[in-house]
Amino acid sequence: MGVLTEDILGKYPPETTEVVEFHSKVVGTTFREQEGIDLSVVENGDFVVIDAEIGNPHDATACRVVHNETGTHIGYLPKDTA
Repeated sequence: MGVLTEDILGKYPPETTEVVEFHSKVVGTTFREQEGIDLSVVENGDFVVIDAEIGNPHDATACRVVHNETGTHIGYLPKDTA
């Protein structure tokens, strides 16, 4: 599991950051791999950033999942979780 450090927290403005722990599947990873995204760098327990994808034409509540260490968009929260 990753370690939450000041360096990680320093990347995001405090007024927009909430640190929580929860477990969820990430959907859409197959599509990301088909686009040539290397998901082998992502491990269970890594820190991610959840980013509301405002304006997504397919899902008004879409939340993109971005791997914190690499900045790689790895997929989305499931619709029933977002």
